[in-house]
Amino acid sequence: MSLVHRLPASRGLPALLLLLLAATAAHTAAAWKTAVATDGSSSSSSSSGRQLRGFWTGKSSSGSSSSSSSSSNARHVLSLSAQQRLESRTWSNAALQSKYNWPSSPYFDDPWVLDNIAVTYGHRVKDGIGSQVVRMIAVYALANITGMGHLFRPLGCVGHIGGHVHYRSSSCDFSGDSDDARLLLRARQMIELPSTIAESTVEGWEQQLVRAESFKWEKFLGELGDAVQQQQPTLFLAEHVNSLTTTYPDLFYALPQLRPSEPLPPLSCRSSSSSSSSSSSSAGMHSKPWMLDALRFAIHIRRGDVVTDGWSERILSTQYYVNLARAVTQVLEAAGCQYTVEVHTETPRTPEMVEELHTLKRGIPNAVMLPGKDLLWTWQMMATADILVMSNSMFSVSAALLNPDGISIHVPPRQAVVRQGMFKLRHWIAPEDENGTMADAATDVIRQRVGLKPQATR
Repeated sequence: MSLVHRLPASRGLPALLLLLLAATAAHTAAAWKTAVATDGSSSSSSSSGRQLRGFWTGKSSSGSSSSSSSSSNARHVLSLSAQQRLESRTWSNAALQSKYNWPSSPYFDDPWVLDNIAVTYGHRVKDGIGSQVVRMIAVYALANITGMGHLFRPLGCVGHIGGHVHYRSSSCDFSGDSDDARLLLRARQMIELPSTIAESTVEGWEQQLVRAESFKWEKFLGELGDAVQQQQPTLFLAEHVNSLTTTYPDLFYALPQLRPSEPLPPLSCRSSSSSSSSSSSSAGMHSKPWMLDALRFAIHIRRGDVVTDGWSERILSTQYYVNLARAVTQVLEAAGCQYTVEVHTETPRTPEMVEELHTLKRGIPNAVMLPGKDLLWTWQMMATADILVMSNSMFSVSAALLNPDGISIHVPPRQAVVRQGMFKLRHWIAPEDENGTMADAATDVIRQRVGLKPQATR
């Protein structure tokens, strides 16, 4: 486990890393053990407003660069003994174990298992970047909970990148599209997780692919039991962990960087009438530029191949997004907030999709239309927004996952069951239906974060 620091979510710096990055060579296994033993949490930052949590990125908390010896991009392997993993795993924390619903088994009390069993992401399915990152994090979280070794292997082929759907090509050939090849290279550089076991260690091990139909917890334990019985060191390549994340969404809370702060900080929401002072002077608010401190409300509208390939069950209507946006902006206006609404979607490819953009622009207050922008920039904007409306897509779900202190609005319940692998974290809110109706309890979450009283107490 790497150490934690917090990055301001609203500055939009190009170098801001959104994802969980590998620990640097300057950190020893002992430091890792200390971080986990203290629940991996940093003390409260001097800038205590809503911030993006991220793993150690090779910079100090003040933002200065680390030494040249630790600034390389080489992944650092924290070589931990079975006993260290046994003592440091997340489920050893009784308070967390009682709070969250995590998979468990007596197998993981066996030092042989912890020394001879590891997991890694399988990289067989050429899916979108959001889906793959969610699975990679889930595999890492599972290792963190149980104490199994974790081996990070870099991102391979990405199904949705740039203007094409590459996963339809079994070769995943980017040679004819240099822009998409560069985009994939950037993604590989951004997405990195710590390893707790070296590639050289598993060279002589059995490498067993855990297929989609078998990665249910009980079936996985059966395969693990076979390895234990035969005393066969095994690296499990976990691919579709959808049933695991659906059954155990609390799995992600094993990583302290993905847990919301307690208590949640207020959102920086400067009143339109307070032009004489900056919001950075307000206690408990994250510092933003004076005057340029509007609250950022992002909406992801999944279209593209979901429309052209006829996946109609995953499509939420234009009016759904308009109604939901209005419900949120009514609260923001009641609080006197200055805000912008960023609408992120694919480039429209039909007259109907062009007309949809016009309807959204007319119907959503303060809307800024952002169709077809850079994939990684869009991801960054969603993962650092104060409020995010997700679509039925792992692209926006992964952004919400990486932003635990933001307000994340999930899809309505019926939509959540039609998307394989969809899960909802307990701190996310959701509309009641596909009209975008927000219950009072969900609206009150937003009200309280911008300084208004809950509706029930008005």
